[in-house]
Amino acid sequence: MTGLVRKATLLGMCGLFVASAALASVPDPARSSVPTFILITGRVNGGTNPDPAGTATITVRDFANSPIAGATVTIDLSGCCDINLCSGQVGHDCAARTVSGLTNGAGQYTFNVFGAAKDPGNRVPPAQYGGCGLNGAQIRANAGTGDVILGNATAVVLDQNGAAGGSNGTTGADAANVANLSGSVALGAPYRGRGDQNLSGTITGADAAGAAAHAGRLALLTAVGCPGGVFCAKPACP
Repeated sequence: MTGLVRKATLLGMCGLFVASAALASVPDPARSSVPTFILITGRVNGGTNPDPAGTATITVRDFANSPIAGATVTIDLSGCCDINLCSGQVGHDCAARTVSGLTNGAGQYTFNVFGAAKDPGNRVPPAQYGGCGLNGAQIRANAGTGDVILGNATAVVLDQNGAAGGSNGTTGADAANVANLSGSVALGAPYRGRGDQNLSGTITGADAAGAAAHAGRLALLTAVGCPGGVFCAKPACP
């Protein structure tokens, strides 16, 4: 009888070990970290460097709170018909409308999303161009166990009209578009994440001022719009 008990205990311990080993390769949303907002930008210094304002990091951890190296992280913008990704950028998939990459030894994926919004700025408030609200970008991780949704982020864009009329970088026209958007929201139109320049979860006149500040800063850095020449094709929002 004692032998049977020992065997049962050993089998139980083996089962726990196998279960723990399996969980060690599974991303845990509760212990991983994702940004609340993702700022979609372009390149600065004549197109040489990613705009540092848009650099962000996602950390993937397992159920033991250990970092997972080599996990594939995907930022999915397929639900945001008002935002186009830039072509020709590392990790940017125009067909799937995603940006992806691998975590390092610390379980971190540091990234920049290159793109522009398609707001032509010609709607009379409260009418507005459609698009994503809060948490429009889905963030997933895959460590060989299938995709796990880590969370969602709100996609904010510096170049409001680049995808509507070519890659022209950030200019005063983008600030005017945000001002128009804030006027629409004030009159009852839905929140659109692309215009939330101060990352507050609301859109007001302060966001228009923030857009103007970005335009001036990027101009001083000789910003270019989105290199590659062509934005990914996507039907306009209704």
